[in-house]
Amino acid sequence: MSRFYADIEGNRGFATRQGSRIRAHPRGWNVGVLVQGYADGEADEFHIYATGGSNRRELDRLIAVVRREPNGRIEVESRIVPAIEEDRDTCQRCSSPLSRRGLCSDETCPYSDRAQSEPFTED
Repeated sequence: MSRFYADIEGNRGFATRQGSRIRAHPRGWNVGVLVQGYADGEADEFHIYATGGSNRRELDRLIAVVRREPNGRIEVESRIVPAIEEDRDTCQRCSSPLSRRGLCSDETCPYSDRAQSEPFTED
């Protein structure tokens, strides 16, 4: 049984996908949202990015992390307000410098480029 499920509907109908990790990028020409789901032990975690859409005129920016803890508590960590109020150049979690994608440069941090770029595999 898969840990994550996703569904989407467009002009050509309805489709679903499943896996131990999942990624979706609904978008228009100039704006989109990338959602990546991960298992962190018994907790589920989703990273949500604002993207430059199909034109990719802007770099992806992490805007929120949604996490469901094993005890059932759901936590939402918004990244929008700090990015607007401050011109952040360090990770909010570990204070390492951010990469050009707005992710942590420390490979051991779960918000790092490396953690986000690991290939997705099917169950």
